[in-house]
Amino acid sequence: VRFGSRPYMLLSEGEAMRVRITLQVAFAQIDGSAAIVIDGADLLDRNGRNGLFTMLSRLGLPCLVGMTISKRDEVPDLARAKLGSSYWIEQAIGQPAQLAQAAE
Repeated sequence: VRFGSRPYMLLSEGEAMRVRITLQVAFAQIDGSAAIVIDGADLLDRNGRNGLFTMLSRLGLPCLVGMTISKRDEVPDLARAKLGSSYWIEQAIGQPAQLAQAAE
């Protein structure tokens, strides 16, 4: 497996994650998965996450993307982009991210 011309073992964490997600999406399409779950999207920079959400929005499959973000106002507003919903989970309590931001 390569990313561009570099073999997988020489990739940065972000590049390796892009390869893994690409393979995960391809396998999900091949095997007819009902949904895709991706964790650790915080390894990607903002452009990488934007690309991830764009790709996932075109799949037509439900997707759950997890990431660690330390500030509520940095949570992507998927509803505004018409890509889904964003949630903030803190101390085992989850709520829509935009409500969490408004409460601050």
